[in-house]
Amino acid sequence: MKIRSKLQGVFFCITLTLLLLTNGLFYVSSKRYLTHHILNHLESVASIQHNRIHGIVDQNVERWGLVASRTQLRISLAEYNKDGDPVHQARMNRILHDAMAPISDFRSMSICALDGTIIASTDRKKIGENNKAEPFFVQGQEKTSVDLLFRDPDQQLMVYLTGPLYLQDTLLGVLVIESKVDNIITSICDYTGLGQSGETILAKRNDNGDALFLMPTRFDLQAALRLIIPRDKADRPIIRLFQGIKEVSVEAIDYRGVPVLAATRLVEETDWGIVVKIDRKEAFAPVTQMRNLLVFVVVISLLFVILVSLYFARSITRPIIRLTEVARNISNGEVSGRADESLRDESGILGRAFNSMTDILITSQKNLENQVKQLREREERINLLLNSTTEGIYGLDNKGECTFCNPSSLRLLGYKDKSDLHGKKMHEIIHHTKPDGTPYPLSECRIIQGLGKKEGKHAENELFWRADGTSFWVEYWSYPVMKDNEIVETVVTFIDISERRATEVDKEKLNAQLQQAQKLEAIGTLASGIAHDFNNILSAIMGYTELAQLKVPPDSEVGKDLAEVFRAVNRATDLVKQILTFSRQAKHERRPLKIHLIVKEALKLLRASIPTTIEIREKI
Repeated sequence: MKIRSKLQGVFFCITLTLLLLTNGLFYVSSKRYLTHHILNHLESVASIQHNRIHGIVDQNVERWGLVASRTQLRISLAEYNKDGDPVHQARMNRILHDAMAPISDFRSMSICALDGTIIASTDRKKIGENNKAEPFFVQGQEKTSVDLLFRDPDQQLMVYLTGPLYLQDTLLGVLVIESKVDNIITSICDYTGLGQSGETILAKRNDNGDALFLMPTRFDLQAALRLIIPRDKADRPIIRLFQGIKEVSVEAIDYRGVPVLAATRLVEETDWGIVVKIDRKEAFAPVTQMRNLLVFVVVISLLFVILVSLYFARSITRPIIRLTEVARNISNGEVSGRADESLRDESGILGRAFNSMTDILITSQKNLENQVKQLREREERINLLLNSTTEGIYGLDNKGECTFCNPSSLRLLGYKDKSDLHGKKMHEIIHHTKPDGTPYPLSECRIIQGLGKKEGKHAENELFWRADGTSFWVEYWSYPVMKDNEIVETVVTFIDISERRATEVDKEKLNAQLQQAQKLEAIGTLASGIAHDFNNILSAIMGYTELAQLKVPPDSEVGKDLAEVFRAVNRATDLVKQILTFSRQAKHERRPLKIHLIVKEALKLLRASIPTTIEIREKI
């Protein structure tokens, strides 16, 4: 960065800091004051709405009490409970009509017996209905309640006023009054002083702890008894109110999911809660306008500051710019240029330093050129050696990833370019399977083991895999490269031993054939000796058989048996001749035979060895 830019930057940063600090403090204080004012206003509106709703609730409770306090009504109910006389029922209906006449908000009054059946009402259609399971009847037996809202068949919003009727501490029944809530709706829908987005929400806590909206809202006219906020929405102000947290908040979220400012109040003697809120965007609109104005003022001020800083920075940096041109020429290689040393200020001192630096630079440049030349020649020799060898050579870092490879390794592995291997884990690419075809775990790889043990490894017969998926036999050596007693790299050298492996396999086959021939020769020699001995035995059998034939008639049974023995001896003699011929590897004598005779003799031999259940048929 130029000195001029630095001076401008320092002046700009200082001014900007002061402007931002001043305007920021003003903005924060104004926003805090406005927020405090809005929250106080919301809390005041919440108190007003609370007093209105509470006043309406108290008025309804008072009205219910006036009706329930009529002695004749309770006496008639007690008498009716005893004898069920319709006269008492008619008297109760008349009393209810008289009590409801001056009250325009009440739509009906009914008395429920202890079993929940309506026995008297200003609406005769209701008489006989049973409300035993209704919440208003259940609550009405215990206490006076005015917080049970509902919609009538005309979809008008109504509220139940219920409570117990006693006579001398005896519970007689429940007085149920259906009342309109127009006065409550009018109060809730009064948005005076809440702008365009403010509103008042009246909700109650249901049995699940959720918030049920009791009145329409400004943005949802159908919200009454329909819109529910689950109790797990802890950022909603109405849920926090029902959880016992009464507050005014600037971080609230309303039922629409919009950020708002809100104040909350509980309505005593009910499960109702009031939320008075206004959208944060509208509430802080004056602050936003003020912020925009402050931004405009800051921008104008900064433009003025930039112009002033440009003027002062230019006057300060003009001598330095002249010196910078000399430095630029030096950086472009024009070291013959000299800086002006005649100036008597800091620029002159800097000029003399530049000239001294130039002299040192010229000397260093010459030395560096000589070193670069030597390194280049050395690198060319190393590359020539690596590229000329037929062995595959590649390097691995401590992660097992390829750092370099020579052309022979690419050729042997079937890759075209060094980028195909650089940065890749070599074990997973070329060394992933053992010679027997099983996977080769990385932990068992001798090359990787050498990385951890700081020692070289040698393998005579292992498989490497080519890029096309074929494999070949290799012999490899791995050598660790040490620096400061730590392995920084490993060099692996390998050769293709497929031909040597094939030669060894052929040699093993020839040895196996030689052993087989020797076995056959031994068998032949053994067979020849056995045949000679067997031939001697056959000669004795044949001689004695001929002598026996001379002693018996040829047609006798013994003569026939001896003839069969003689024929068998002749066949054995022929067999011995064949064995001797095979064992001596002599030429075979071929002569014509009557094949049917051989077949018949063979069938006779088979007949003796085959079970009698099997029948032999011949057709020659």
